Amino acid sequence: MSSTLSPRVGIVHSAAAPGATAAVRKAVEELAFEPVLLPAEDIRRLGRQDDLGWVIHPAGDRSLHARVRIIADLELAGFRYAGSGLAPCVLALSPAAAYRALRAGATPLPDFAVCRTAGPGALGPVGFPVLVSCTEVTGAVEVLGPLLAEDQESLALALRAAKAGPTRPALVLRRPEGLRFSVAVIGGDEPRVFIERLSHQAGAAPESQPGAGPAGLVAAAGAAALTAFRALGCRDYAEVRVVAPPEGGVLVESVDPLPCLDPRRSPFVRAVTSSGLTLAAAIALIFEAAGERYGRRTAVRARA
Repeated sequence: MSSTLSPRVGIVHSAAAPGATAAVRKAVEELAFEPVLLPAEDIRRLGRQDDLGWVIHPAGDRSLHARVRIIADLELAGFRYAGSGLAPCVLALSPAAAYRALRAGATPLPDFAVCRTAGPGALGPVGFPVLVSCTEVTGAVEVLGPLLAEDQESLALALRAAKAGPTRPALVLRRPEGLRFSVAVIGGDEPRVFIERLSHQAGAAPESQPGAGPAGLVAAAGAAALTAFRALGCRDYAEVRVVAPPEGGVLVESVDPLPCLDPRRSPFVRAVTSSGLTLAAAIALIFEAAGERYGRRTAVRARA
């Protein structure tokens, strides 16, 4: 049995994400909802508030670990929230584990290896250049972004910098040249994709692939992103990075199950707006997708 969405919408906010909070608040107001700001540090203490239709997390925190902690607090407090659940977000904390899940879900991927040592032979058959990513940890261990390695010496240095070890597996991912896309995925049972073409590396000419013109590559990028979205267990919305190498095909490079919604620095929002949708219209689609899961009537539209 469905019920109508409450006109009050909770927005998680923190000092680390003022731009994302402001953008989402404006979008919620454009949808004729009443925004209610929920301090990130108080989520667990506040507890579930039944007069809120939804809670949405703008995810402006730069650390994925910080974003996942807020999702865990929303789960524990019993909030109805829009966005990927805790499982895919926790999985994304470990690139090695995420890539295993993507492979199990038949996602087209670049060559990769999971390394637990910086010693010789750690890479295996994966060719250079590669990106090294490790499990994200906060506290005494610095959170590092992907590190580029172009030979065995720089690979060993990158693995040591990432503190790869028996309990801290590192993902070593081949980084092919090619045309790159950012794909915003929004929806429930039948998600929609919004695709932005990114940089085109020198020396790569994927448009010249036989039978794979620009339109074909865009369609293939969208299909690959949907496969990754489902393989990682994402819901409501996510951002997927895809590359089309010059030798053919498309490959998924990364999945963000809880992308930032700040228009100034969000690939997800740029992919949506480059397709002609406003942030408010995108959030309306996100709420409708969440409504499918909770059995609530959520046909919402931005004001004209």
